[in-house]
Amino acid sequence: MTALNIAARALTTNLAALQVVGNNIANVNTAGYSRQTISLEESFGQRIGKGYFGKGVEIGGVTRSYDDYLTRQSQLTRSLEAGNTARYQKLQQLEALYPQGEAGLGNALNDALNAWQDVSSAPTNLTARTVAITASETFTSQIRDTASRMDELRNGATLQAGSITTSINRLAGEIASLNNAIIARRGDTVEPLDLLDARDRAIRELNQFVQTSTVPD
Repeated sequence: MTALNIAARALTTNLAALQVVGNNIANVNTAGYSRQTISLEESFGQRIGKGYFGKGVEIGGVTRSYDDYLTRQSQLTRSLEAGNTARYQKLQQLEALYPQGEAGLGNALNDALNAWQDVSSAPTNLTARTVAITASETFTSQIRDTASRMDELRNGATLQAGSITTSINRLAGEIASLNNAIIARRGDTVEPLDLLDARDRAIRELNQFVQTSTVPD
């Protein structure tokens, strides 16, 4: 009977190992999934008569490939990258409001100043006056257009900030719920690997909006 028990335990244990391998293969393209590893260990022997006899093999545990330091560094890098990307995009939009060359505000200002210089040199010249008025109107029109587009950028940034705040609050609530679920399902030696992966994904997403630091507790 003991031999049959050992064989049955070995079969069940190795089926579990195959399940872990299959789960890794199935999730090879799943974002945020941490590869899992199953460890096997010898079952404690049983004393029979004058000796101890082995009882086969059993599962020692299932762990995920995870490094706390590398995860923190990755989160920090992602946060810095997201911040730099957002800053770069806004600066690009702002820079586009002040083009160089003939279409720029500087060129329009120079045209207006030169036109008024011509008027000061020939106050009675109607053509010079007309050119000065036209150049001034062009310059002021460009200023109004630039100011209007800056208002649009400001309003867009305000709306984006509101949307980001909503996302931050949503993710904070999600992380809190995951923490509660992890505490409820965690045992002395058993970790809820799927929930830990889900929490790491939520933290990574949160770092796209605001830099965070995490402390296991």
